[in-house]
Amino acid sequence: MMPVLGLPIFWIAFPRPIRSWPGLECHYLSHPDSRLYSTMAPSLLASLSKSLALGRLPRLRPGSIFLARLESRLLLIRGVEMYFEGCGVIITGMELEPTSCHALEGAEVDSVLEAALGRDKEWTWLNHKWLHTLQPTGVIHAQAYTDARNVMTGILDNPENIRLIPPVFMKILVWAVSTQIGADEIERHASTTPINRDLLQSCWRRFPVRWYEYLRGAPNLGTMGVTGVNDQAMMIVVVACYIIVMGIGTPNSEAHPGDLPNIFRSFRGELPSLPPEGRAWLLSSPRQSLRTACLLSYRYAVKLVYEQAVGGEIEGFPELEVDVPFTSIEELLTSYRDEWHICVDPSQPRLPFDHFSTPAAWQAALDRRAPNFFALSEKTDAATGQSTVSVRLLRMKNDCEVWLGRINGEAVRGIWANVVMELLYLTNDDDERYSIQAHQILLRNLIVQSSDPPLGYPLYVAPARVSHAMIEYSTPSVRPKGAADARSKRLFRPFHRIQSRRQVDLEPDEEM
Repeated sequence: MMPVLGLPIFWIAFPRPIRSWPGLECHYLSHPDSRLYSTMAPSLLASLSKSLALGRLPRLRPGSIFLARLESRLLLIRGVEMYFEGCGVIITGMELEPTSCHALEGAEVDSVLEAALGRDKEWTWLNHKWLHTLQPTGVIHAQAYTDARNVMTGILDNPENIRLIPPVFMKILVWAVSTQIGADEIERHASTTPINRDLLQSCWRRFPVRWYEYLRGAPNLGTMGVTGVNDQAMMIVVVACYIIVMGIGTPNSEAHPGDLPNIFRSFRGELPSLPPEGRAWLLSSPRQSLRTACLLSYRYAVKLVYEQAVGGEIEGFPELEVDVPFTSIEELLTSYRDEWHICVDPSQPRLPFDHFSTPAAWQAALDRRAPNFFALSEKTDAATGQSTVSVRLLRMKNDCEVWLGRINGEAVRGIWANVVMELLYLTNDDDERYSIQAHQILLRNLIVQSSDPPLGYPLYVAPARVSHAMIEYSTPSVRPKGAADARSKRLFRPFHRIQSRRQVDLEPDEEM
């Protein structure tokens, strides 16, 4: 049966195949955030295979469809073909920044699953969702990123927190220049700085001498450390960069990062207009490494102040008190460098030299499973002109709880068939057509979105295998070359032995 334009009117149609497209040999990744699905897929399917093998979930067959929910992520896992140890599936990941229809149906999915699977569920004698197309089935676990988004209003626009950014930036800049720039380069930059002596001397007192002395003797700075650097050259370079980034134009000016939009612009890498000669000097190509050190230092400072404001985790760092161990501060900054990807959100415009905020850098960090992400973004209201700065935090978690439900397969295939009829044959290209509007029982908008590209618009599509016998999960597109041959050799080893013996016995006769 085929519905007419999404209405509850049906006509008899041709038998529909379970798969609309003939094959899928590789991953489909349409967005930088698609990696959030690809990184969780292996552990998710391994947990699903284990639950299926233990009988905790309904059997997965061709035509059956599971829906997995983790925070803002929605995945459809549909069976497409059986094989001797399990079922071949296609995984489809939905968009993460939903429209109003998507958000409405996502809230309905949460309501249905939480009522049955949530920890604070209420027991009732009557199931009010018995006509729903989604049936809760169980809970599985996966290694995945947790995704949190917070507005910076009330945090980084607080005057007390803004006051911490300049001293923190100065101290991190000393560490960054010490670890990233060589001694000869530091002296060369010091000899060409255009900042006048009066302005340098006015900011001289802000240089953290004790912190610098500690870094000079730190054992893990390596060959790029400050050992052997002229102390005066180091101080000139660091103070000059501090003056330029903070926009200090006169000797009596105080360093002030400005309001929240200005902090975001500095986080992006934009420099103030004052002092103009210093701005041109730092933006010149010979100062590329120094400009990168300033960019990372400012981003580390913003992140550190954010953590201080939210959790109070970095007590005593801005003043570098005597009782604060320098080793813990150095370990903190090293963890920022090695365990965090700190950047502007890849959906935002970026400056040409900021290679940390490109979509390719974001995807590469997700592919290597960087433990943590910290990204800022800005959104401007077209009506009022006011901008809102938000932070996005991703953290890798080894045991995320994933809610699992089962969707009526006939409802899904009926909606997909209607999409084919409407878009290909009736050529209805209206983005607000009735057949794509939200339906809280059928989950029509989510199902239309999950149809195969180009008719649907999922973020992630990939083939995989789910074992019913707890055999190790594998995907055709990511499996190492030769893995299938190795498995077949293990399964048919006795046959290979007989065949090899037969070949040995036949060799003399063949030579004759």
